[in-house]
Amino acid sequence: MKKILFVGSSSIVEEHIKSALKVGFKLYSILSTRKNSVNQKKLIKKYKFQKQFRNWKTALDFVKNDKNIILFIAPRIKDNVKILKNAIKGKNFIIVEKPLSTKLKDLNFFYKYKKRIFITYNRIFYENVLFLKENLNKPSSVVVKFTDSSKKKIMINSIHIVSIIQFLFGELKIIYKKHSKNSVKILAKNKNDIPIFFIFDTNYPETFSIDIRDKDIRYFLKPLEKMKIFNAIKFSYKSKNKKMLIPNEKVYKKFDLYKSNNLKAGFLNQMKFLKKNLFKNKNVGNLDFGFQVVKFTKNFLN
Repeated sequence: MKKILFVGSSSIVEEHIKSALKVGFKLYSILSTRKNSVNQKKLIKKYKFQKQFRNWKTALDFVKNDKNIILFIAPRIKDNVKILKNAIKGKNFIIVEKPLSTKLKDLNFFYKYKKRIFITYNRIFYENVLFLKENLNKPSSVVVKFTDSSKKKIMINSIHIVSIIQFLFGELKIIYKKHSKNSVKILAKNKNDIPIFFIFDTNYPETFSIDIRDKDIRYFLKPLEKMKIFNAIKFSYKSKNKKMLIPNEKVYKKFDLYKSNNLKAGFLNQMKFLKKNLFKNKNVGNLDFGFQVVKFTKNFLN
């Protein structure tokens, strides 16, 4: 039976714990990078972990030859690389909270261990995103809009929107880019020459959105956890006044991930994917994907 040893004790780690239990993983241990962590004590009290260790270094050394112990590294991002360098000394499969690192040289350092490292870009496991992956036919254009408190925070926060687009359309090449003080506008294309527009504004009062035109169908995600599929335009008259013709897009199908289950969106599907493949000892390492996401995002900002 596969068991998970967690390094990190934030609220996000607890969401991963819930999903792991839901699909049948066992909880081996949990360690915080902080001494006397209150969060760690709360999680140990709340969930049943098999063992306790003095610190994360001792724990990693103890389990390094046990392939049935999966390491889940999810501390502060700045601690990821330090902990991962210890983790790769063993034989364990390693799950790391996104983006592992914002530096390409760090991702290159771990490249030879890519079969053992999985980065948790959980939004590519959203049900609506998986639906798009299966059903997109011949998209003619994609418009991506997002906002954040600063350009720098894109690497940590908004990078997930890049992961979705690259999951759906593959590696991207920037064709045109325009920077201003508070915005970035980019035209990128994938290998099939699909134009993908990225529009970023600092603190603009609009949530994240993805707008995909695919033949006679429009897929519109706003926020990313909700998606409407339009397949026609319906016309009607306002108050039967024939001078006031109103066009309305006809909604064919809706997704609302807030209503799908009580777990954080994408986490359960991600954990199901890992369980299905890791229990069969299949390779699910995705360091290549993580590298391309960080590389494009850096090009976006520079």
